[in-house]
Amino acid sequence: MNNLLLVGSAFSIFWGTVFPIVSEAVVGQKIAVGIPFVNQVNAPIGLAFTLLMGICPLIAWRKANFENIAKNFLWPWIIAIVGMSVMVLIGGITKPYVLIAYTICVFVISSTLQDILKGVRVRKKLTGANLIVSLIRLLSKNRRRYGCYVIHMGIVMMIVGVTGSNVFNSEAVKTFKPGETAVVGSYTISYKGLERTSRDNMEVVYADLSVIHNNNDMIS
Repeated sequence: MNNLLLVGSAFSIFWGTVFPIVSEAVVGQKIAVGIPFVNQVNAPIGLAFTLLMGICPLIAWRKANFENIAKNFLWPWIIAIVGMSVMVLIGGITKPYVLIAYTICVFVISSTLQDILKGVRVRKKLTGANLIVSLIRLLSKNRRRYGCYVIHMGIVMMIVGVTGSNVFNSEAVKTFKPGETAVVGSYTISYKGLERTSRDNMEVVYADLSVIHNNNDMIS
């Protein structure tokens, strides 16, 4: 499944890259495919890939059955559902795409930590060492497996950042004259004019702005 998803993502990027050439050869007009096309196609693929990162490590190789799967995924899904509820009730997040993305991230984190904790408990039971020593020995004995988990956590953080920056950002393009003011979200920006200064053997021209957030002067 991971390989199929990666191939699908690669094909969508490849198609978006060569489509202008194909369109020019077929209809005589070069039709460009923009970034939104790649984002719309790869966003679901990326979320599915992230979900598999939390599922695959907990499925026993060639020994998977419904009972083991239900047992391994019970707590990660409970934690993910609780996390989603917290995001809705306390965080005020109601956009479906954001909820799905963040819930999957919580699931992957909880399933990864559960697997590590399970290994620590088994090693503690076998050796009699404390939890910290058992954790260190567990990580050092199987660096390839738990090194992959570090990569998984990095991808999860990337998904959180990309989702937040694409959904919660607020942008506006304005043309200012000195003394004019514009409102962007909860920020009020006033343009005072251009200023000139010398710095490190350079002459710098910059815009003098005043930014107010919730009636509090932030920068000027």
